[in-house]
Amino acid sequence: MRTTPIEPDKVVPAIKAIYAAAGLKEPRVVIVPSPLVMAFAYGAASAIWYLRSNPATATRDATRDATHAATHAATHAATATATATATAAAAATATVAAGGETGSARWRGDALRWQ
Repeated sequence: MRTTPIEPDKVVPAIKAIYAAAGLKEPRVVIVPSPLVMAFAYGAASAIWYLRSNPATATRDATRDATHAATHAATHAATATATATATAAAAATATVAAGGETGSARWRGDALRWQ
């Protein structure tokens, strides 16, 4: 791995010549200042090229992901509330049945509190 600056005027034609000699399509050569920048540039460019080539797929995938996220959030919220309410009622009933103090357990925010 090279860490010194390159000479684009020499490197780009050499890369293109290698591809031509192999009978391959000429590549698009992108020169970046570091391997980290290359990793980000590669990921972003791949996503852009994919979305341009597959617009219907991208829309379908975005719709699926949004629907999944909304359904998951709604189901989680409903399940958490139902579970907390049932747990509070069962705890209160068991406590009273065992001769404990009367009162009720209530769900408040993120904690079960005895009142």
